[in-house]
Amino acid sequence: MISLASPKTHHRTVFTTILGLVIVILVFGLWYFRRDRIQTQHEVKHAFSVVSKLRQIALNQWCHFVLEEAGHIANHSILRGSFSVGPSGLRLENAEMLEEIFSSFLLHYDYEDILLVHSGGRVFFSVQDEPHPLVEAEQFAIVESAISKGPRLTHFHLDPKTREPVVSVVCRVPDAVVELPSEEGLIFAILRIDPKTSLYPLIDSWPVDAATSKTILAQWDGHHVVPVNRLPFLDVEPLGMQIPITDRNASLVMAAEGKKGVFEATDYRGVQVLAALNQLPGTPWFMSCEIDLAEAYQRLYAQGNWILGMTASLVIGLVVLVALLWQWSLKAGFERMYQSEARLRAGETRFSVILKAVEDGIIAVDAHGSVSMLNPKAEALTGWSDVEARGRRFEEVFQLSSDAAPEETNPIPSVLARGSTIQGAAGVELTSRSGGRCAILYSCAPIREGGAGITGAVLVFRDQTQELRAQRELNDTLQRLNEAQQVAHVGSWDYLPEAKKTWWSDEVYRIFELDPAVFVPTYPDFLQWVHPDDRDMIDAEFQESLRSPRRRVLTHRVLLPDGRVKIVQENFFTEFDENHEPVRTFGTIHDITEHEQAKEAARESEERYRLLAAYSRDIILQVDLDQGRIIEANPAAVAAYGYSREELLTKTIFDLRPDTDPQRIYAQIREGVDYGHLLELVHFRKDGTTFPVEASVQGVTLDHQNLLVSVIRDISDRKQVEAELAESRRQMDALMGNLPGMAYRCK
Repeated sequence: MISLASPKTHHRTVFTTILGLVIVILVFGLWYFRRDRIQTQHEVKHAFSVVSKLRQIALNQWCHFVLEEAGHIANHSILRGSFSVGPSGLRLENAEMLEEIFSSFLLHYDYEDILLVHSGGRVFFSVQDEPHPLVEAEQFAIVESAISKGPRLTHFHLDPKTREPVVSVVCRVPDAVVELPSEEGLIFAILRIDPKTSLYPLIDSWPVDAATSKTILAQWDGHHVVPVNRLPFLDVEPLGMQIPITDRNASLVMAAEGKKGVFEATDYRGVQVLAALNQLPGTPWFMSCEIDLAEAYQRLYAQGNWILGMTASLVIGLVVLVALLWQWSLKAGFERMYQSEARLRAGETRFSVILKAVEDGIIAVDAHGSVSMLNPKAEALTGWSDVEARGRRFEEVFQLSSDAAPEETNPIPSVLARGSTIQGAAGVELTSRSGGRCAILYSCAPIREGGAGITGAVLVFRDQTQELRAQRELNDTLQRLNEAQQVAHVGSWDYLPEAKKTWWSDEVYRIFELDPAVFVPTYPDFLQWVHPDDRDMIDAEFQESLRSPRRRVLTHRVLLPDGRVKIVQENFFTEFDENHEPVRTFGTIHDITEHEQAKEAARESEERYRLLAAYSRDIILQVDLDQGRIIEANPAAVAAYGYSREELLTKTIFDLRPDTDPQRIYAQIREGVDYGHLLELVHFRKDGTTFPVEASVQGVTLDHQNLLVSVIRDISDRKQVEAELAESRRQMDALMGNLPGMAYRCK
């Protein structure tokens, strides 16, 4: 028997090992493929994001340049003093001089035309002889410029004459307010720009070599998104395509909805692309830098195909090997089955009734303690087939845990000797042939055949694993719930209105600092622990909950015997039956004492900060890092800069600095955010004068907002003292240089 069983055991071990190798190779291949895919995608998206940032910076610089130039033109001294009102209406002084100046601007800056218009829309000056009338985008920009008092870029629009794309900059002419007989209004300068000469070349350039890369600039147009530059790979002119906003997977629609970052989307051709989406601040435009996914992930696809190919080759080879071994194992198994069936047919008559046993496992043994039959359930639980177990010792097939009593480990000898039935203890563990363990409950009884006495025994057992596991899981769940409630300071309670019985979880006892072994909770006892000032409110809400199914959330105080007060939050509701009678009230109680104390401490800390800022002689500013806008200023700042507090809150940090280089200012801000920084700077007052300051800057995050806190000190007096001290030192040095001669003359 041993010689027959050993080959099968060997084959099973080999098969299991090879199957394990297949699973390991598959899992490792899939893991490596996924890890490589994620890493490569991240690298591609990061590199593409950097390229898109370069595009955005270039376009932002172009927008800043044209807006700044528009402001210079509108603030030109000759232009601001060139308007008057005569008997025939608005009159432009120095028209020839303005035409000469504006013509030079057209020559140097590629402007298509420069117009001067009244806020009512009437054009009264143009460098070109016959300018096309104002379009809707320019009229809308006039209104925006009048409100913001600054230059505004318009939407792209088509020139009514040439049908070529045009973008305009509208800027109010300061101090140019005229009163006409029928109207009063402002004067605006409009600079019409041909984007083909300045903006489109900037958009079409690309810093890296890519066959499908492109940059698309777009704007809203009603219920569509309209690209404003030439579309590569399609014969479509600027402003010649409309993409409906219902196409949510389109890259330009995603950009129009305000999304920023790198996404996988479809472009205007319907091709899957990798798109870096950005907004252009201060303009009605948004941008999408795109490259076809096939090109972006070309390296990823090649690596993935190689990994999958290698994994598939290994798996196929192992599968072929398993098939050969399986065929060999089947052949040996069939031979053993034929021999077992012959033995089974020879001894089949003795236990025909037992073969019909259901559900429970049944093992029959002969008078010598050798196994004579296993039913299917016993086969499943022991791991031995009926054929393999026949003739083996009972204790070899039915192995109970070694820590059980000897009689419980092998009840057969006792049953055969005494002829009595033995009931096994609940939860005894059975070890299967494969090493698996399960808890069982069994009984063993003798078999008697007529006058021959005891001819064997039968053992009936059933698997208790699921039953015990369910009980353990329930106990574990209750334990975890209790631990979670203890950590979160949240207890639960039940109340049965009809029986007037109350149940508390362990955490409720901990919150009330009571011993569950001594204190039996009741609703009246609970009310005694509620703070007297809150008791009536709690009782009224609880009684109302027994009439209404609405969930209630209440906060109240708990008064402990030693005089301490806790603050708790109750959350409860009542279940009703079909007759609308209350059946059960279930609730939770949360100890929020520390939370409330923390909130009170935060309020006190905020009040101390406000008092410190209000009475500080130093200037204290809070600045939004994203836009540079001043969002808070103390009274010392109002006094130092000469602005009202409301005016200061409309300014940016750049408005206070004579240094107009934004890159330099942002570099100082970033250094202050990362490390803290002390700077000596010069700031503007409202009246245009400057004064030296010493600024200490530090980045902080408040309410999920990145801020720069700047403490600024006026060092005008210190600078004056330093200058006087330097002058005194210079005079002293000069005097000391003449001392030798003076000493000689004294002699």
